[in-house]
Amino acid sequence: MRESKGRSIIGFPSDYVALDIETTGLDPSVDEIIELAAIRVRDGVRADTFASLVKPRNTISGFITELTGITNDMVSGAPRVESILPQFCEFIGGDVVVGHNVNFDINFIYDNLMQCSRRVFGNDFIDLLRIARKTLPELENHRLDTICGHFAVDTTAHHRGMRDCDMANECFQHYREVVAQRFGSTDEFIRMFGHKVMARDMTAAKDHFNEEHPLFNQVCVFTGTLEGMERREAMQVVMNVGGRCSDQITKETNYLIVGSLEYSSNIRGNKSSKILKAEKYVLKGQDIKVISQSTFADLLNEQV
Repeated sequence: MRESKGRSIIGFPSDYVALDIETTGLDPSVDEIIELAAIRVRDGVRADTFASLVKPRNTISGFITELTGITNDMVSGAPRVESILPQFCEFIGGDVVVGHNVNFDINFIYDNLMQCSRRVFGNDFIDLLRIARKTLPELENHRLDTICGHFAVDTTAHHRGMRDCDMANECFQHYREVVAQRFGSTDEFIRMFGHKVMARDMTAAKDHFNEEHPLFNQVCVFTGTLEGMERREAMQVVMNVGGRCSDQITKETNYLIVGSLEYSSNIRGNKSSKILKAEKYVLKGQDIKVISQSTFADLLNEQV
């Protein structure tokens, strides 16, 4: 577990570091960093940059080369991650980190920094994906290229570190404008975003449901941090298939959906209060299923 990882916050600071990394895949435990890039912003203005390719231990696949444009020849003379990553983190310093889906980048940085120097990367971060979902709900998806298209931001050389930093940073400036227009001020947006959503506040977006759906009329409770979606979104999709949501484990609970990190901790014996309570009910004969987010996704997508 990344026990000392920084907080995911919502804010619009004038001083921060926008960062992006490129990797050989999506799993920090097996995949490698092949590019590091960052922009230091001071008083809203680009003040300095850091960019470096990184030589991985393993060969870069054709798919990653096609996606990023980074070839094995390009990284052959680049530094290894253990020598360049500490420099990268020194450049970032104690700044708040900003980026699109930057939680992904931070997980790679955190794990690699621990492995190469036993140091913790604990910077708080602003994940622009969270802001995008709140400010631009009308978009068909919230990929960086889609958002850039909406804001008319140039996407040339997308999937290269420095260009992705620039794209995310430009979008961040546009979010300020959208927030001011739609919410009145950034302070009001932050206040509304910080309001804890309760199950009782949720309503379905439609009136008719497929009663054969596995989650129809099932009471779902969530615990832990969900990957790629907020708690409100998860509850909404349950409501939209005719399910019900609760904030607490009770005898009426049918499913306890556990965020991926907490689910892994559960397997190792580090159990949350909701998991422990669910287990007590199960031992008393209640039919409560404790499932991972991936199993929850399978249930949602099940064809009936």
